Amino acid sequence: MRFIGPPTATVIKKEDKEAKLEAFIDDHIASKKQNDEAPGQAYLLIVRSHESPVVRALARIAKRTRHGEFTIKALVMMPGQDANTDWPAELASITSFRSVPDMRLLDAHEQLWLDSNTAWVGDCMRRDPSLRDAYECYASGCKTTAGFVGSAFEQLWNKGQDAKLQPVESCVPDQEIDAHLAGTQSDGRAAPNASTRH
Repeated sequence: MRFIGPPTATVIKKEDKEAKLEAFIDDHIASKKQNDEAPGQAYLLIVRSHESPVVRALARIAKRTRHGEFTIKALVMMPGQDANTDWPAELASITSFRSVPDMRLLDAHEQLWLDSNTAWVGDCMRRDPSLRDAYECYASGCKTTAGFVGSAFEQLWNKGQDAKLQPVESCVPDQEIDAHLAGTQSDGRAAPNASTRH
């Protein structure tokens, strides 16, 4: 499944969020290969913590792709003590890392920038994604959204503090799942789009 079209805002069940993110990133990697673009793209990531669904999706992809397929520049808003933070072992060697311990930023949204046309915006960091359904927006082929995400990342990166990664054993399961099924309901219909304010 290729995510094409204008950015869409949806409310997605927490059980499906990780798989849908994995499908979105997989499709981006596949499109780069199809266009013979060099691997090693740096993804820009702003997350609440290492337990965020987007981090888990990236860890699952890194576990089954060859080394050097992508790298990550990550900003984590809730670092551990002494500027150390846990990070999935699958991602530790490919991540440049900073933390921004500013509680005001919990009102910001998690974000993933894949390239100048492709980005994802998740729920606000104040909401614990493991406890409730969440808002998200997928943007493919949208320079405007990707531009906003990239600009926000660079501004926060410049304010970030260097932090040490503490690789932890990931809780990403070994079994393969069909991540592309996450965009459908049990009866096969596409998941509904929703306009959401929060």
